[in-house]
Amino acid sequence: MLFSCSVGHLCKIVVRTILVIINNIYCIPTYVVWMMMIFPLKKYHPELYWKIEGHLFHWLLAMVSMWSWSAGYNSKYQLSI
Repeated sequence: MLFSCSVGHLCKIVVRTILVIINNIYCIPTYVVWMMMIFPLKKYHPELYWKIEGHLFHWLLAMVSMWSWSAGYNSKYQLSI
């Protein structure tokens, strides 16, 4: 057999894929709705708008990094900041 996976591993893959799809279905539209709601703020208080947008976008990126982490993608290299 070319790919040998246990049933448990296949179940984990299926469940993880379903959770990622569900997460996309509600998180991305929620982000878009919030951005449309705060859009008028961009004209009247741009600093606050960009601060809120930065937080929301950071949370979206954190969600994507969680998918990578839960899939077991790890770099063997450590970045020093």
